[in-house]
Amino acid sequence: MNRTIMAVILAGVSSMIAVGCEDKSMVNVYDKSILAHPPGCLALSVIPEEKSIERAIRDRFDFDPKCPWRLEVKYKNDIHCNSNQNSDRKALSAFPSSYLRMEIRRGMRMVYSYYIDLPKQADSDDAARGMRRIIDDIFDK
Repeated sequence: MNRTIMAVILAGVSSMIAVGCEDKSMVNVYDKSILAHPPGCLALSVIPEEKSIERAIRDRFDFDPKCPWRLEVKYKNDIHCNSNQNSDRKALSAFPSSYLRMEIRRGMRMVYSYYIDLPKQADSDDAARGMRRIIDDIFDK
């Protein structure tokens, strides 16, 4: 095999291995005051309802259903993109097949969001990682 082709293949494999270990989540803090003054409580909403995801989150935080602050957890599995604009991305990479979104809101106002595209179905491990990130960002100061 040509050395140039082999070098390109090895470089691609090395970058895929390195990228596989990094956190690809996106976090936005829309109201920075939440970092200095975390909410004293959170209510929990998981849509669509999934007991294993809800349990993984509840195991990490004591939620209060009467709290005005709310953690909304939304996920979607089995995403299919039919757009031709993404055909190269689908063919050459691990195109996401699901996502997980976790948002802290007070009323309708979003103050914090955690979002991650996933190459597999969203599960309790993904929810636990997201909750750990939220706790680290906001509550463990």
